[in-house]
Amino acid sequence: MPPRNHKNWIDTPKVEYISSECYNSFEIYKAEQEHIFSKVWVPMCHKSELPEAGNFRTTQIAGQNVIAINNGDNIKSYINPGKFSTPAGSMTRVQFLMDDYTPLHTEVKHGGMVWTTLDSNPSQSVDEWTAGAFDCIADAIDTEEMEVF
Repeated sequence: MPPRNHKNWIDTPKVEYISSECYNSFEIYKAEQEHIFSKVWVPMCHKSELPEAGNFRTTQIAGQNVIAINNGDNIKSYINPGKFSTPAGSMTRVQFLMDDYTPLHTEVKHGGMVWTTLDSNPSQSVDEWTAGAFDCIADAIDTEEMEVF
């Protein structure tokens, strides 16, 4: 590519390009949170991080505080109303009466990853959303239980 002078730098390229504004615009950031990241499946943690009833992990998805909890039967995710500020831990049976929590759709797939979406009515399952991306490693990740430590 030939060196660029001032005129070259201010000309609009004749190819598709991404404006650098997308890296520093708060409006674009908020729009992405609302229109993209709040509607997709996010791998939140691994089920081995929640081995016992009462174990939990917290994170943020699209700016929302989220908590995944092993309730003894399975793993569920909820909007975290701020009661649990640590990233991980264990709670008593009384604490995980989740009446004041907003439940989220949660699936454990692809080697035990806990997938969560903020979308209250997801149009796709995790398998549909990942569209075969894990097919090439499915045998390896599903053959033997993985553990995150």
